Amino acid sequence: MFFTHPDWDKWGQLAEFLRETSSPELDNKTVKNISLSEARRYHGATFSIGRGAGRQFLRQVDLTGRTKLLDIGGGSGAYCIEACKKYPKLTATVLDLPEVVQVAAEFIRSFSLSDRISTLAADFNFDPFPSDIDVAIMASNLPMYGREAIGHVISKSYDALVAGGEMHLIGEALNGSRDGPADPAMWGLAQTLNNSTGLAHSVDDCMQYFSNAGFINIQAKEFIPGVLKRISGIKKA
Repeated sequence: MFFTHPDWDKWGQLAEFLRETSSPELDNKTVKNISLSEARRYHGATFSIGRGAGRQFLRQVDLTGRTKLLDIGGGSGAYCIEACKKYPKLTATVLDLPEVVQVAAEFIRSFSLSDRISTLAADFNFDPFPSDIDVAIMASNLPMYGREAIGHVISKSYDALVAGGEMHLIGEALNGSRDGPADPAMWGLAQTLNNSTGLAHSVDDCMQYFSNAGFINIQAKEFIPGVLKRISGIKKA
């Protein structure tokens, strides 16, 4: 409830937002131009949730033999921290906006992992990704951007991966019939309040983005039932 409190008044004007005629903006107002203090407050509050999600990811995905992970829009670095704790030979990079990666670096230092986890200040919509990675993760950004933007990030990830590398997209996604669950639908509708390109993507939409990029062995799994799905694919060897 506190997480969505800033939008409370806007929901009372939903009809007006739905009648908005100006073009939606790629730069999502909820994250663009975030200040360092805002980033520190937000990620400080959600770091424990991120660590739990990171551990859930590692329960589902075996990273044995992987050496270089890129977390796209990686926030606090929680996924990278949990992965590097479990896999001693793994290195990782947290890619996010400049103010956010400053906060991530603080968390990384607190776990004495600065020698294995780096940060990269970048906007994943516009800036290039580091190459030669063998794992890419994008988590908790899905409904904030439209089909073209998500498809573009997945294509960039494919290009950055080595042959045989894997990508995982974790986010709120509708089922194939687009009639639920409610949580992803509400996340998509909420983007109307900020006039962003974001929407409620379906699992089928996401699998198609992976296919369009060239991925094979595309799968969709429950991550948090009723809330989050994990869509994955492998780059052709």
